[in-house]
Amino acid sequence: MNSDTNNLSEFVMPLNMNGLVGRMLRVPALKKHPKDILVVYSQLDSLENYLTLVEQLRKFGNVTVPDLPGFGGMSSLFAIDEIPSLNELADYLASFVKLMYKRRRVTFVGIGYGFVIATRMLQRYPDLAKKIDLVISLGGWAHADDLLFGPFERFVYGAVAWIGSRKYLGYICSYTVFTPIMLSIGYIIFKRY
Repeated sequence: MNSDTNNLSEFVMPLNMNGLVGRMLRVPALKKHPKDILVVYSQLDSLENYLTLVEQLRKFGNVTVPDLPGFGGMSSLFAIDEIPSLNELADYLASFVKLMYKRRRVTFVGIGYGFVIATRMLQRYPDLAKKIDLVISLGGWAHADDLLFGPFERFVYGAVAWIGSRKYLGYICSYTVFTPIMLSIGYIIFKRY
């Protein structure tokens, strides 16, 4: 890690919400940016695992990384007599968004199961979708029905996934289809849709 990343630990602060105690990393942008970025990480992780990512994201805006119930250093939902579930985590995240971003828009970065929690939050609270600029998944889990693809896109992505999963076809495609020239042509074609 570089020295800037080590200094990010000074931006860790306590997070007390809904009777649960945890931590939150709030890092200001390197330059004056109106953007706010909320990083929601997965189970078995902690704030410290994402200091390098936060260092890069702060080039684009203010970055906030909260603990979720049972994630990182936060106490579990069992501490307040709630049974942990996807819906409970989505409700907690919705409370956090309403509290932290009352009049501001935010970009979500969901990592692993954090992407699932963010997606469920938007399904359960469609009014919050107006506050979200963009939802980004880094290694996130999702079902095909959760993503908004038209029939043509669904067919193309499914075909590419099937071809790429075959041993020899995938090898051939990596050296013919997935070259910089072919990808730029594909981008131009799909940009029309």
